[in-house]
Amino acid sequence: MVSVYADTNLLQWNVAAHPDDARAMEALYRRVVAGEIQIFTSAVMTREVDRARDPDVRARLLAQARAVPKISPDEKVLGFDTVSDPRGGFVTYPLVSDVQDEGVYGELRRLGLDKHDAQHVAQAISAECGVFLTRDAKTILSRREKIEARFPIKLMSPPDLEAELSKR
Repeated sequence: MVSVYADTNLLQWNVAAHPDDARAMEALYRRVVAGEIQIFTSAVMTREVDRARDPDVRARLLAQARAVPKISPDEKVLGFDTVSDPRGGFVTYPLVSDVQDEGVYGELRRLGLDKHDAQHVAQAISAECGVFLTRDAKTILSRREKIEARFPIKLMSPPDLEAELSKR
């Protein structure tokens, strides 16, 4: 079974205006139901969606993002911060990172990915997903050759993945 990490731009609300991608995603979701592939994401998607300015769009995207299974773990605990009060009580806050492997993240940044794209791709690599699925041709897919040469993952668009799976 192929493990696929989905970028934020693949949520239905984002894909609807792009017929080729929408058709390919429908076909890929049929493959999920058939048990041929698994599609995952991480908390990085939820954080990206949460920055949408329009509250209605944000609500729709958040509902869709929450429906996509998350890789596990999708955060790395870095430590804890504890605040004490004079009466003996305290509160402890976990310090977490969206990046499982800072080395992978750093290398992806050096290969030209921006912060959020590097976080997504690093999550997919750390989770050992076979495919990172995105519609982002300008910033992610344009660096496909360099990233695939360095890491054990394929960067693909929905139509590319559906075409490859149809050959099998």
